[in-house]
Amino acid sequence: MKKELLSPAGNMESLKAAVHAGADAIYIGGKSFGARKFASNFDREELKEAVRYCHLYGVRLFITVNTMIYETEIEEVMDYLCYLVELSVDAVIVQDIGLIRLIHEYFPTLEIHASTQLHNYQKSSFDLLEELGVKRVVLAREASLGEIEKIETPLEKEVFIHGAICISYSGQCLFSSQVLGRSGNRGECAGMCRLPYSVVDENQEEILPNQYLLSPKDLCTISHFRKLMESDVDSFKIEGRMKSPAYVYYVTRIYRTLMDQYYEGKNLEISEEEWKNLKLLFHRGFTEGHLFDAKDSNFMNVESPNHIGIDLGMVKSFSKKKIEIVLHEDLHQEDGIRFEANGGGMIVNYLYDQKGKLISHAERGQTVWVDNKVGLSTPSKVLKTKDVKLEQELLHYPLRRVPISFSLSAHVGKSLSASISDGVHQVSLEGEVVQLAQNRPTTREEIKKHFCRVGDTCYEIVDGHFDLGQNIFIPMKALHQLRRDLLSMLTAKRLYREKGKTKPFLPEKNEKFLKKDVKLSCLVRTEEQLLVCISSAFRVYVTDFSLYQKYRETYSNLYYRVDRLTPLSTYHKERLLLTEFCQLPHAKDNEVVTDYYYNVSNRSFLSYLKEHSVTSATLSVECPFSSLITLSSSFDCEVIAYGRLEWMIMKHCLFSSKCSSGNLFCQKNSSFFLKDRNHQRYPLVFQNGVTHLFGPCKDFFSKTEIRSLSSYVSSFRLEFLEESKQEVQRILKKYQEWLQIPEFCDKINTRMVNKK
Repeated sequence: MKKELLSPAGNMESLKAAVHAGADAIYIGGKSFGARKFASNFDREELKEAVRYCHLYGVRLFITVNTMIYETEIEEVMDYLCYLVELSVDAVIVQDIGLIRLIHEYFPTLEIHASTQLHNYQKSSFDLLEELGVKRVVLAREASLGEIEKIETPLEKEVFIHGAICISYSGQCLFSSQVLGRSGNRGECAGMCRLPYSVVDENQEEILPNQYLLSPKDLCTISHFRKLMESDVDSFKIEGRMKSPAYVYYVTRIYRTLMDQYYEGKNLEISEEEWKNLKLLFHRGFTEGHLFDAKDSNFMNVESPNHIGIDLGMVKSFSKKKIEIVLHEDLHQEDGIRFEANGGGMIVNYLYDQKGKLISHAERGQTVWVDNKVGLSTPSKVLKTKDVKLEQELLHYPLRRVPISFSLSAHVGKSLSASISDGVHQVSLEGEVVQLAQNRPTTREEIKKHFCRVGDTCYEIVDGHFDLGQNIFIPMKALHQLRRDLLSMLTAKRLYREKGKTKPFLPEKNEKFLKKDVKLSCLVRTEEQLLVCISSAFRVYVTDFSLYQKYRETYSNLYYRVDRLTPLSTYHKERLLLTEFCQLPHAKDNEVVTDYYYNVSNRSFLSYLKEHSVTSATLSVECPFSSLITLSSSFDCEVIAYGRLEWMIMKHCLFSSKCSSGNLFCQKNSSFFLKDRNHQRYPLVFQNGVTHLFGPCKDFFSKTEIRSLSSYVSSFRLEFLEESKQEVQRILKKYQEWLQIPEFCDKINTRMVNKK
């Protein structure tokens, strides 16, 4: 089976560009529930037009419904999905497990693709998603091709092959949400990874200079594309719903060409001119990504988070008003340029020659002047970031055609008959009775000329057969009408999709949870913290497995927080805090709580966890206050009340360049922090080449809010990172008072297992 080329579109212009560039499928978003909220996106009428346009050309259309869904939005999103089923969209791309569960139940014929936001990288995730009716899984960008091919599954595999990369595991980034209130899981990411940071130690000494330490290059797999074609990956995805139609067209066309070269047994290659155009349209430097194990400088661009473009020339001189540039490439009025020295970018509205005369363009080797709109005050390399002429040329692309063949029969005294086929669908029709020519008979050339006019339709006749009698006469009007009717019938067949099945939506029952005494849980990272909390908390989660082993027989309220991004181990009759969706099979033989990384924000997800024997679920830290109450009313839920959230988890070590053979810099006896432009410091933890970034330590609710929530929430969690024994005691006491828990340790449900 041939591989699929999947292209992005943020508006109708980009969608058409992707179609005519050779995409097999296109993914777009509606006005709601898509992870690119700030793209133009498609309203309901535009969605209808998009479906028709794609299906006319034999292109599949996928709709992104890949945000975390709040409980208050369930009925709205189900109504939206019902509309998508009526439109006969080919699939929906979904992040929220609760929503996937509902789609599987209420829209059984709607194809589901599990979004990369679900952080899919282990076989156990595939198995769980298969049970939920998912047909395709979009792999986490951190997975290597080797790891992907080791996953044995009947589900289709989809990988990103080109475009922007998230530095944090997708669906696991809280940076934008916690700083600006713009959730990446809700399509509102503010791109905090594209800002400058430095790394300092506990003494404020700068370890890494102020650079774009979290900004990756853009993915480009052209150099390894043959390996992808030879792999078991089913679909190749281009990132770019925020990109221009010219970008979408050109990138799609490049990869279409490579795929065609592969099927034709040719070398997979592109020209130097094509490489240059790719760079001109957009890139931050190219990387082969984690897909091909790129690391360090091959993966990151710490010097600039912006579009680099190509080398345009050098500044020869400058003043407050003008900048003199010696050109290495052609330059046109309205092109975009950037000065490397100060990062300033501008559109060349006015271009001057050596005499100060306005010109519309200049060729490489010439010297030109532009207005100093960027305050340039030092010599600089000049980059070309936009080529107006190239973009205009790309938008005058040749139209894609659907190849068709025909047969036509005309004999005196019989009905004129014809059929048309696109290789999949065939339609036939009879016209009026063919007459004997009274004067001049209708010639074969005349019939071919008039019957084969496809005009501005999407069709192209590539083959035909005539069966013509002698001395026939056919009115040209009859030929035209027969052709129009046949093409209309073929179009109808190409657009037809069997109506999807739906069931009436029945909202989840709000089963009243029997409220118990309010409790505190604690997550600890040291033995000292553990011993302070163990007698005062309903549950204590420890991140060190050796500590868990040391005390698990002594304390029945001690749980092990399963490490993230490590191969799954086998646990039996243990108490576990699960941090990854792929770990959920552990719930079968163990006492299990799920962590906030699961992004639980609706009742359907809670029901799914309950069906999988989960004891308690930690709600998403991005849940609205009202949802915390609603959800906690129906299930044993835990809420984060205090501590440092893990904002990012990265398959990239910031210190890799400072490590020597056998000498890991991060293991020095020091604490490290990421420092932003406002001098705010965020703790960094390095483990096995993975970087964990934590937010500031804080109370997530006021005393009044805690009191209000305590009527519904079963447990409030305190997360400790570097707090001392005295700090842990103080914080525990504060929350005992806030929650009005007198003599807390006397009321605790946990006890020493072996106490006689």
